[in-house]
Amino acid sequence: MNKQSEIITKSGIYVKSVFDKLECSELCYHNWDHTMHVQSTARKIGLAENLSIEALENIELAAIFHDVSYYKGSEGHEVNSGTMAQNFLSDEGFAENRIAEIERIILATKMGSSADDLLEQIIQDSDTFHLGTVGYFDSAYQCLLKEINIFQVPKITENQWQSMCVDFMKKHEYHTNTAKEQFEEQKQSNIRTLVEMMEKGDNCSVTKSKGLNSGKKTGK
Repeated sequence: MNKQSEIITKSGIYVKSVFDKLECSELCYHNWDHTMHVQSTARKIGLAENLSIEALENIELAAIFHDVSYYKGSEGHEVNSGTMAQNFLSDEGFAENRIAEIERIILATKMGSSADDLLEQIIQDSDTFHLGTVGYFDSAYQCLLKEINIFQVPKITENQWQSMCVDFMKKHEYHTNTAKEQFEEQKQSNIRTLVEMMEKGDNCSVTKSKGLNSGKKTGK
């Protein structure tokens, strides 16, 4: 299944237009680039986990829409994104039962949500794939801190951010065998680098000489 379906193409065009139209420059992490990476990862994991054609399309659509309302604020954006997905897909004549399924998958991206079936496991693994990539420090680590500090008062220091990332990553678990195989080893390496940074009082610039490019897979 290499050809992208028409509804996925249309949905991608729509979501990209939302980000472009609103010029969400403050969203240096929750943006169209992040959306594309999550969609791509969800598709790769879905194929590896032998999803049906319909389930694979559902997971890709959920990935495309999962952060589309982030410009309205992070609080409750999963519900708002689900509503935007519902409105767009309904206008496209998409089946109501499948729209409800896509909304359910989107809600599983809420921080702290359980993953009660394979589709929820895949969307959560895809939304956190960046934790286990060799480019983590040059992309997600820096971009997410920058985005948070645009709205956060008082601002989070890098030392605080390092501690927060270590705590989160140590508690985080990939669900699918595919994600574990692709991302877990590099995630553990990234945790070790963060701990070393904290111990030395270094910032993210030191990672460029820490051999982070030695990981086997990037997941992109």
